[in-house]
Amino acid sequence: MFTKSVLIGVNILIVLPLLLSVCANYVSPAQHTTAFAFLGLLFPLWMALNVLCALFWLIAHRWPFLISLIALLLCGSSVRNTFPIHFTANDADSAKHKVSLLSYNVAQFNHEKHPVALDVVLEHDPDIVCLQEYADCEQSNKYITTAEVNKIMSRYPHRHTTIVWTNRYGSRFGTITFSKYPIVGSANITFESKGNSAHRVDVLVDGDTVRVINCHLESFSLKQGDLGVIDEALNNPTSSESVRTAGETIRSTMPKRMRSRAKQADIIAREVKSSPYRTIVCGDFNDTPVSYTYHTVRGTMRDAHVDADWGFGNTFFHKGIGVCIDHLLYTPDMRATRYKVIDSPASDHLPICATLAW
Repeated sequence: MFTKSVLIGVNILIVLPLLLSVCANYVSPAQHTTAFAFLGLLFPLWMALNVLCALFWLIAHRWPFLISLIALLLCGSSVRNTFPIHFTANDADSAKHKVSLLSYNVAQFNHEKHPVALDVVLEHDPDIVCLQEYADCEQSNKYITTAEVNKIMSRYPHRHTTIVWTNRYGSRFGTITFSKYPIVGSANITFESKGNSAHRVDVLVDGDTVRVINCHLESFSLKQGDLGVIDEALNNPTSSESVRTAGETIRSTMPKRMRSRAKQADIIAREVKSSPYRTIVCGDFNDTPVSYTYHTVRGTMRDAHVDADWGFGNTFFHKGIGVCIDHLLYTPDMRATRYKVIDSPASDHLPICATLAW
């Protein structure tokens, strides 16, 4: 009896962070504490632990399986956004319009003269391509030039580029959208950030105008040394010095990035609400499906991963640990008939591709 009581107590302790982490959807790190944002980052862990707890009690034929089960049901929308399950494909035969999109953080093409990332794009041949951390150079023997990009992407005659900064060697960095369909309007979306950018393009798809917002929101900007410190703590959790150093690194970098990202999410959400057209938002959000960033930008929109994919849909990996931080959202009068995370080593992110119909 004592052992059962202890196990129930442990189960309750595992339920608490699950329930609290969902608050990350509603509490802005820019206006309030960042504690919920940190809990939200670990939502897949809390979810997995509660699934294991429920299975443990079910196998033991004991009623406490209801503790975790009820908690998971209360967090149902966040569970579904994190780990959707589908057994049938969405039908697009009756749709009047259909468009395919690919979103990809290309990590400045890894400074390659002949970027593999562009080969990946051309292989999948979407109608619209949204790239983040785009980079080119007007004239360079080392990096790819603007003219070379234009030549490689010649099947996309329409494009819009937002350059956020240029280095001393003349290389430009920002966000770019390519389209096979005519772009009939465009505008940059301004952030108070040196390395992050967004823009909107109005694309004429078979006579119907669709607004596409391509965004790269604030990253944690953890340097290699910072990641090394955190990895050291994960590898040696019993070392108080490693854990303390990692904690200081996290406290000094991540909260301010969370606050910046929350403000950017508010800006993108306002852009969506003011759009007179069907709207698609895609890009590197640098935040998971359980976060103020995702929840705010998504609003009443739908998610291609949730509607047409199966599993976690992770798009960024470090030391074998994956997170889903690249997203493709769209207004409810559209539907995703296909969604895929493409396996490619060309960047530290994986590209995502979807087909939308309406």
